[in-house]
Amino acid sequence: WEIYREFTVALLQRGAERLGYITVTSGEGNYHRRTGGPTDRKLEEGDLLWFDGGCTYFGYWADLSRMVAVGSCSREQAEAYRNIMAVVQMTLEEVKAGNPIGGIDRRARAELDRLGYPYGSASRVGHGIGLDQTEPPSIIEGVEAPLRAGMVLSTEPTYLTGHGLYQIEELYAVTETGYDMLTHPAPAELRVVL
Repeated sequence: WEIYREFTVALLQRGAERLGYITVTSGEGNYHRRTGGPTDRKLEEGDLLWFDGGCTYFGYWADLSRMVAVGSCSREQAEAYRNIMAVVQMTLEEVKAGNPIGGIDRRARAELDRLGYPYGSASRVGHGIGLDQTEPPSIIEGVEAPLRAGMVLSTEPTYLTGHGLYQIEELYAVTETGYDMLTHPAPAELRVVL
């Protein structure tokens, strides 16, 4: 509850007009919880603390997810984080006007499969965003409509393990030759906070 409150208050203090879907989770047995409210659980050394949230700013939605390790991180957590960062970068390589929307999802699924990680998202690797927190198009295999310059998308490849929920969500605008990142990119290495 304390972290959830700090997170939501910080969003409002920095100019959020309206809060949307927000979740904070940590600790073995809780990583599967991607929805639902905060709990009274206390953080423990080695927990992976994961945030996902969105808010409006000047009428448009933002949405991102980040994670940190509490006190220390295991070798497995550091490696899994580096791997999800690599998957995020690979999905971004598929982004430019004219490429099929589903190609982003195919690239993420292929790399997660190669790494031996189960695909952890309910059905897709991302979504459109703008006047709503999630809006068309869904970034999912089989959607062959082309990416168009000016689309604003959220890519969030995900996998779940016993030692953490690994998801990094980035927002970007599609351009003719690639994309313009709208979020500050997540750090290359898993941050440890005390």
